[in-house]
Amino acid sequence: MSLLDILYGTIKTCPFKRIIFLSDGEEIVEEKVFTIKINPGVPSGSRFRISSKGNKYPNRIPADIVYTTVDKQDLMFIRKGTDIIYTAQVTKEQIKKQNKIEIPNLEGMILIRKVPSSLSSNYKILNRGLPFPDNSKKRGKLIVKFELTASKNTSNHSLLCIN
Repeated sequence: MSLLDILYGTIKTCPFKRIIFLSDGEEIVEEKVFTIKINPGVPSGSRFRISSKGNKYPNRIPADIVYTTVDKQDLMFIRKGTDIIYTAQVTKEQIKKQNKIEIPNLEGMILIRKVPSSLSSNYKILNRGLPFPDNSKKRGKLIVKFELTASKNTSNHSLLCIN
């Protein structure tokens, strides 16, 4: 699931084929589509159970079907529970001048913050992460980490000295 699916919640359609084994040995393939409501903030690995809809054998109760949520890797953010982590690329010059940088968030807005004087400093922006599973009105943090990147005028030797 994408981070936006987790942020807002979604409806997933899940196709399924089951085999119905008849008492005379004949088999019938039955195709079904289940819809599953995913609430905002659902944890990775959550399981959704659909009772008694698995393969059907004579004189037996059909098994349950279980769907498990899996997070899709995001290009900008890393999920850590309800927090999301963004790594901002900054240059040596931006650190010295404490320039302002643009920080994206999940809703597509841009937040403006000053570059900290130390790369070991992280910004923790409250209520910009993912919703809590038990209370979707509360949200985790957007954690901004900073990573040094070379500017056009910076040599590799200079970068090694900075690190």
